Amino acid sequence: TDVTLPSTSLDSSNDIHTSILTLDQVTLEYIGEYTCTAVNEGGEMSDMINVNVYVNPLSISITTTGSQEIGSTYTLQCIVTSVNTPTIIWKNSTDIISNTSVGIEVGDLVNDGDAWSVILTFSPLRQSHGGEYVCIAYMNFDESDITNETITIDVIIPQLQVSIDEEPSIQVTLTCEVQSPTTPTVTWTSNTDVTLPSTSLDSSNDIHTSILTLDQVTLEYIGQ
Repeated sequence: TDVTLPSTSLDSSNDIHTSILTLDQVTLEYIGEYTCTAVNEGGEMSDMINVNVYVNPLSISITTTGSQEIGSTYTLQCIVTSVNTPTIIWKNSTDIISNTSVGIEVGDLVNDGDAWSVILTFSPLRQSHGGEYVCIAYMNFDESDITNETITIDVIIPQLQVSIDEEPSIQVTLTCEVQSPTTPTVTWTSNTDVTLPSTSLDSSNDIHTSILTLDQVTLEYIGQ
Protein backbone atom coordinates (compact mmCIF):
# COMPACT_ATOMS: atom_id res chain seq x y z
CA THR A 1 0.00 0.00 0.00
CA ASP A 2 0.98 3.68 -0.10
CA VAL A 3 0.31 4.31 3.58
CA THR A 4 3.08 5.19 6.01
CA LEU A 5 3.34 2.55 8.69
CA PRO A 6 3.83 3.61 12.30
CA SER A 7 6.91 2.55 14.24
CA THR A 8 6.80 -0.61 16.33
CA SER A 9 8.65 -2.05 19.32
CA LEU A 10 9.82 -5.56 20.04
CA ASP A 11 8.72 -7.38 23.18
CA SER A 12 10.74 -10.45 24.12
CA SER A 13 9.88 -13.19 26.61
CA ASN A 14 12.27 -16.16 26.74
CA ASP A 15 12.61 -17.16 23.08
CA ILE A 16 9.39 -15.46 21.91
CA HIS A 17 9.76 -12.03 20.35
CA THR A 18 6.61 -10.08 19.47
CA SER A 19 6.15 -7.02 17.30
CA ILE A 20 2.69 -5.40 17.18
CA LEU A 21 1.68 -3.10 14.31
CA THR A 22 -1.32 -0.94 15.18
CA LEU A 23 -3.16 0.81 12.32
CA ASP A 24 -5.35 3.66 13.54
CA GLN A 25 -8.19 5.27 11.57
CA VAL A 26 -8.05 2.68 8.81
CA THR A 27 -9.38 3.73 5.38
CA LEU A 28 -9.69 1.95 2.03
CA GLU A 29 -6.07 2.90 1.31
CA TYR A 30 -4.97 0.34 3.91
CA ILE A 31 -6.25 -2.61 1.85
CA GLY A 32 -3.34 -4.81 0.80
CA GLU A 33 -0.56 -7.16 1.93
CA TYR A 34 1.43 -6.64 5.12
CA THR A 35 4.70 -8.50 5.69
CA CYS A 36 6.51 -9.12 8.96
CA THR A 37 10.23 -9.81 8.48
CA ALA A 38 12.56 -11.10 11.16
CA VAL A 39 16.35 -11.06 10.77
CA ASN A 40 19.10 -12.46 13.07
CA GLU A 41 22.54 -13.96 12.74
CA GLY A 42 21.08 -17.14 11.33
CA GLY A 43 19.21 -15.55 8.48
CA GLU A 44 15.88 -13.99 7.55
CA MET A 45 12.25 -15.12 7.67
CA SER A 46 9.01 -13.43 6.61
CA ASP A 47 5.29 -13.98 6.95
CA MET A 48 2.53 -12.12 5.13
CA ILE A 49 -1.10 -11.32 5.86
CA ASN A 50 -3.82 -9.70 3.75
CA VAL A 51 -5.77 -6.83 5.25
CA ASN A 52 -9.20 -6.01 3.87
CA VAL A 53 -11.33 -3.04 4.90
CA TYR A 54 -15.08 -3.47 5.19
CA VAL A 55 -17.26 -0.43 4.72
CA ASN A 56 -21.02 -0.24 5.11
CA PRO A 57 -23.00 0.76 1.98
CA LEU A 58 -22.19 4.30 0.90
CA SER A 59 -25.50 5.07 -0.84
CA ILE A 60 -28.75 3.46 -1.98
CA SER A 61 -31.31 4.46 -4.60
CA ILE A 62 -34.29 2.99 -6.47
CA THR A 63 -35.02 3.43 -10.17
CA THR A 64 -38.22 2.38 -11.97
CA THR A 65 -39.06 1.12 -15.45
CA GLY A 66 -42.45 0.64 -17.07
CA SER A 67 -46.00 1.70 -16.31
CA GLN A 68 -47.91 1.43 -13.03
CA GLU A 69 -51.08 0.60 -14.99
CA ILE A 70 -52.67 -2.68 -13.98
CA GLY A 71 -51.69 -5.58 -16.26
CA SER A 72 -48.39 -4.02 -17.37
CA THR A 73 -44.80 -4.99 -16.54
CA TYR A 74 -43.20 -2.76 -13.89
CA THR A 75 -39.71 -3.02 -12.41
CA LEU A 76 -37.95 -1.57 -9.38
CA GLN A 77 -34.14 -1.59 -9.37
CA CYS A 78 -32.36 -1.10 -6.06
CA ILE A 79 -28.82 0.23 -6.62
CA VAL A 80 -26.30 0.17 -3.77
CA THR A 81 -22.86 1.80 -3.92
CA SER A 82 -20.35 -0.20 -1.89
CA VAL A 83 -16.71 -1.25 -2.08
CA ASN A 84 -17.66 -4.60 -0.52
CA THR A 85 -20.33 -7.09 -1.53
CA PRO A 86 -23.58 -6.15 0.25
CA THR A 87 -26.65 -8.20 1.03
CA ILE A 88 -29.69 -6.63 -0.68
CA ILE A 89 -33.26 -7.66 0.12
CA TRP A 90 -36.69 -6.35 -0.88
CA LYS A 91 -39.57 -6.09 1.59
CA ASN A 92 -43.17 -5.01 1.39
CA SER A 93 -45.00 -3.59 4.37
CA THR A 94 -44.77 -6.90 6.27
CA ASP A 95 -42.60 -9.58 4.66
CA ILE A 96 -39.37 -10.23 2.77
CA ILE A 97 -40.26 -10.73 -0.90
CA SER A 98 -39.24 -13.98 -2.54
CA ASN A 99 -39.90 -15.63 -5.91
CA THR A 100 -42.87 -17.44 -4.36
CA SER A 101 -44.83 -14.16 -4.35
CA VAL A 102 -47.55 -14.18 -7.02
CA GLY A 103 -46.64 -12.09 -10.06
CA ILE A 104 -43.33 -10.90 -8.54
CA GLU A 105 -39.80 -11.97 -9.54
CA VAL A 106 -36.70 -11.12 -7.49
CA GLY A 107 -33.54 -10.90 -9.61
CA ASP A 108 -30.02 -11.96 -8.71
CA LEU A 109 -27.41 -9.68 -7.18
CA VAL A 110 -25.61 -7.93 -10.07
CA ASN A 111 -22.26 -6.13 -9.75
CA ASP A 112 -20.91 -3.31 -11.92
CA GLY A 113 -17.79 -1.81 -10.36
CA ASP A 114 -18.79 -0.33 -7.00
CA ALA A 115 -22.52 -0.56 -7.91
CA TRP A 116 -24.60 -3.54 -6.78
CA SER A 117 -28.23 -4.02 -7.72
CA VAL A 118 -31.25 -6.31 -7.40
CA ILE A 119 -34.29 -5.90 -9.68
CA LEU A 120 -37.86 -6.53 -8.55
CA THR A 121 -40.20 -7.28 -11.49
CA PHE A 122 -44.01 -7.20 -11.39
CA SER A 123 -45.54 -9.02 -14.36
CA PRO A 124 -48.38 -8.59 -14.76
CA LEU A 125 -48.88 -5.75 -12.28
CA ARG A 126 -51.90 -6.53 -10.08
CA GLN A 127 -54.07 -4.33 -7.91
CA SER A 128 -52.78 -6.26 -4.88
CA HIS A 129 -49.22 -5.14 -5.74
CA GLY A 130 -49.96 -1.57 -4.73
CA GLY A 131 -48.29 -0.26 -1.59
CA GLU A 132 -44.93 0.50 -0.04
CA TYR A 133 -41.71 -1.37 -0.87
CA VAL A 134 -38.39 -1.13 0.95
CA CYS A 135 -34.94 -2.02 -0.36
CA ILE A 136 -32.54 -2.92 2.47
CA ALA A 137 -28.76 -3.24 2.17
CA TYR A 138 -26.24 -4.31 4.78
CA MET A 139 -22.91 -6.06 5.21
CA ASN A 140 -22.74 -9.58 6.59
CA PHE A 141 -20.13 -8.46 9.13
CA ASP A 142 -22.50 -5.83 10.57
CA GLU A 143 -26.20 -6.64 10.05
CA SER A 144 -27.18 -4.06 12.64
CA ASP A 145 -26.04 -1.16 10.44
CA ILE A 146 -28.49 -1.16 7.52
CA THR A 147 -29.17 1.27 4.70
CA ASN A 148 -32.64 1.41 3.18
CA GLU A 149 -34.75 3.23 0.62
CA THR A 150 -38.57 3.23 0.26
CA ILE A 151 -40.83 3.58 -2.77
CA THR A 152 -44.61 3.40 -3.21
CA ILE A 153 -46.47 1.74 -6.09
CA ASP A 154 -49.83 3.33 -6.91
CA VAL A 155 -51.48 0.87 -9.29
CA ILE A 156 -53.44 2.69 -12.00
CA ILE A 157 -56.80 1.13 -12.90
CA PRO A 158 -58.15 2.62 -16.15
CA GLN A 159 -61.74 3.82 -16.05
CA LEU A 160 -64.16 1.92 -18.29
CA GLN A 161 -65.23 3.96 -21.29
CA VAL A 162 -68.99 3.57 -21.82
CA SER A 163 -70.86 5.50 -24.50
CA ILE A 164 -74.38 5.42 -25.91
CA ASP A 165 -75.06 6.28 -29.54
CA GLU A 166 -78.06 8.57 -29.26
CA GLU A 167 -78.38 8.83 -33.02
CA PRO A 168 -78.41 5.31 -34.41
CA SER A 169 -78.75 5.18 -38.16
CA ILE A 170 -80.92 2.15 -38.97
CA GLN A 171 -83.89 1.41 -41.18
CA VAL A 172 -87.18 0.05 -39.84
CA THR A 173 -89.88 -1.44 -42.03
CA LEU A 174 -93.49 -1.77 -40.76
CA THR A 175 -95.99 -3.81 -42.75
CA CYS A 176 -99.76 -3.54 -42.43
CA GLU A 177 -101.86 -6.22 -44.16
CA VAL A 178 -105.62 -5.88 -44.62
CA GLN A 179 -107.87 -8.65 -45.89
CA SER A 180 -110.89 -7.21 -47.64
CA PRO A 181 -112.92 -7.97 -50.82
CA THR A 182 -112.80 -4.25 -51.59
CA THR A 183 -109.85 -1.90 -51.67
CA PRO A 184 -109.52 -0.09 -48.31
CA THR A 185 -107.91 3.20 -47.46
CA VAL A 186 -104.89 2.59 -45.23
CA THR A 187 -103.39 5.43 -43.17
CA TRP A 188 -100.30 5.37 -40.93
CA THR A 189 -100.24 7.59 -37.83
CA SER A 190 -97.86 7.90 -34.86
CA ASN A 191 -97.89 9.36 -31.36
CA THR A 192 -94.36 10.69 -31.95
CA ASP A 193 -93.35 14.08 -33.31
CA VAL A 194 -91.72 12.64 -36.43
CA THR A 195 -93.19 13.19 -39.87
CA LEU A 196 -94.08 9.88 -41.49
CA PRO A 197 -93.22 9.30 -45.13
CA SER A 198 -95.95 8.59 -47.69
CA THR A 199 -96.86 4.99 -48.45
CA SER A 200 -98.51 3.07 -51.27
CA LEU A 201 -100.96 0.19 -51.21
CA ASP A 202 -100.27 -3.08 -52.95
CA SER A 203 -103.23 -5.41 -53.52
CA SER A 204 -103.22 -9.06 -54.45
CA ASN A 205 -106.59 -10.87 -54.53
CA ASP A 206 -108.21 -9.88 -51.21
CA ILE A 207 -104.90 -9.02 -49.45
CA HIS A 208 -103.95 -5.33 -49.35
CA THR A 209 -100.49 -4.38 -48.07
CA SER A 210 -99.11 -1.02 -46.97
CA ILE A 211 -95.43 -0.78 -46.13
CA LEU A 212 -94.04 2.08 -43.99
CA THR A 213 -90.28 2.46 -44.31
CA LEU A 214 -88.51 4.57 -41.68
CA ASP A 215 -84.98 5.61 -42.76
CA GLN A 216 -82.23 6.76 -40.40
CA VAL A 217 -84.25 5.97 -37.30
CA THR A 218 -83.29 7.88 -34.10
CA LEU A 219 -84.57 7.87 -30.54
CA GLU A 220 -87.32 10.27 -31.58
CA TYR A 221 -89.02 7.42 -33.46
CA ILE A 222 -89.78 5.50 -30.26
CA GLY A 223 -93.53 5.19 -29.82
CA GLN A 224 -96.70 3.72 -31.32
